[in-house]
Amino acid sequence: MPRITSIKKQKKENRANVYIDNNLSFAIDLDNLLILKLKADQELTDKQIKQIIKKSEFQKNLDKLTKFIMIRPRSEKEVRGYLHRKKVPEAIWKDLLQRLAKYDLINDEEFARWWIDSRQEFSPKPIRILINELKTKGINKEIIDKVLSQTNINEEKIAKNLLLKREPHWRSISKDKLSQKMLEYLIRKGFSFEIAKSAIKDYNTQRR
Repeated sequence: MPRITSIKKQKKENRANVYIDNNLSFAIDLDNLLILKLKADQELTDKQIKQIIKKSEFQKNLDKLTKFIMIRPRSEKEVRGYLHRKKVPEAIWKDLLQRLAKYDLINDEEFARWWIDSRQEFSPKPIRILINELKTKGINKEIIDKVLSQTNINEEKIAKNLLLKREPHWRSISKDKLSQKMLEYLIRKGFSFEIAKSAIKDYNTQRR
């Protein structure tokens, strides 16, 4: 029967290498090493070794996924993209996603709310652009509609602020072309014709 001949801690990782019959067999995180009570001279069946490797592989990828998510919130699509890029075995994707969901580390509704709030605070965008961004992140229409209905977004104010930021630019444009140039600019930024016209009217009124 296969026998553990030595266990050596890795230098940089919170993991250990397990040698069976003097050959490196697998690496395992220290938590599972203690939980499973693995030690030198211990005999293991082939089935036990496979189960330990699966458990270790799961924990290794869960730890990496957690670090990935802690940088900033992620949508489920982003997490799946990460799993694909890192070539994580698809056999453990479902278990990994379920574990993340259990601890509320992936939640598309909360992600959509965070995304919109962050945009409004640091880089305000019109609703049309927010919808496109969230769709790109894999958020479905029902969630997008729900979160937007709970969020107060003043598109006219956002549009007017963009015009104010570009005020030095507008001074170089003749008055007969100014409104049209502003309109084209705001529409390129994703605002509707009606919102753009209203923002321009308000801007011009304040500048008289």
